[in-house]
Amino acid sequence: MIIKELSCKNFIKFKDPQKLTFSSGKKHVTLIHGDGKAGKSSIYRALRWVLYGSTGDELEYKDNLQLINNINRKAGNFDMEVKLVFDLNDSTYVVQRYVRLKKGKKTCSQLADLDEFFYVVKDGEQEEDAEKTIKKILDEDISDFFIFDGEKLQDYKDLIYANAKNRSLLKEKIEKAMRLPHLVQAVKDLEVI
Repeated sequence: MIIKELSCKNFIKFKDPQKLTFSSGKKHVTLIHGDGKAGKSSIYRALRWVLYGSTGDELEYKDNLQLINNINRKAGNFDMEVKLVFDLNDSTYVVQRYVRLKKGKKTCSQLADLDEFFYVVKDGEQEEDAEKTIKKILDEDISDFFIFDGEKLQDYKDLIYANAKNRSLLKEKIEKAMRLPHLVQAVKDLEVI
């Protein structure tokens, strides 16, 4: 999976539409560096939310209403959207998740006032079961090995040292999602970094 582009609109820090274009080089590791409060964790949360409908940080962002940019939410703008474009096995995928006010609603005072939509398009054709497609590409159980926030390194250490049964299951899922030589290369790349 090679991430090409991430677009966010009205998502946490991203009040106005923002588009990040990722390197298309041969290295399949992207590091995002910046000052504190610049939006690095918001990028991480956007990647997780567009793929899984969860930011991985439910203590701070419990639901979609809290993910909407505060300034826009106070101004009555509740349309939030994240779109991800990536390549995998000679195919291009567009994954889009967005939130809109329910039909007939003029304002939003609770989560029930919002509708969430989720689509996956592969090579221009919409996938029938978006959730199943994403699970097959990158199961959420192992996503933290590939999309992670450096501030959560202790969580990864805890995951690696889980009991033997979980460790075996994680190993199986990782090897299924990604061929072992790629995993070995990723470890070498991270050691160099």
